[in-house]
Amino acid sequence: MRAGVSGVRGVVGGGLGPPEVAALCESFGALAGAGRECALGMDTRGSGPMLAGAASAGLRASGLDVRNLGVVPTPVVIHESASAGCGVAVTASHNPAGWNGLKFAVGGRGIDASALRGAPARAGPRHGRVGTERSAGGTYV
Repeated sequence: MRAGVSGVRGVVGGGLGPPEVAALCESFGALAGAGRECALGMDTRGSGPMLAGAASAGLRASGLDVRNLGVVPTPVVIHESASAGCGVAVTASHNPAGWNGLKFAVGGRGIDASALRGAPARAGPRHGRVGTERSAGGTYV
C-alpha cells in the first residue's frame, strides 16, 4: 500500500483489503471527530462495494455518521465533504484495474493521507458511540 498527497492506493488483496481500509477510515474518523457526518463515495471498480463497506464500518466505528453517495466521481465526494464535514472516496484514479484506494477530504478540501499517521489506530471505544449510515440516493439523484 502506498500513501501520498492524493491518498492511499494499492493492489486489492495484496496489501489493501477490508481490514486495512477499515483501520485507515477509523483513524481518519478520529481526526475528523465523532458525531460528524462523512460523505462516502466510490468509483465503478469491482472491488469498490467491498472496500466502501469496510470504509463505512471504520468510519462508523470512530463515531461518524456516514452519508453513502454510492457511485459518484471523486469531486462529488470532495464537494459533499463541505456540508458533511468530511469525506472518503474509494477510487484508484488512473491506476490499473486490480488496484483501488482511498482519498480523504475535510471541509471541501482533500487532505494528505500522511496526516493519518498521527491518528490513533483504534478510535471507537473512546467516543462511546457507533455512527449510522444512510443512503444519499434520494437527495443526490
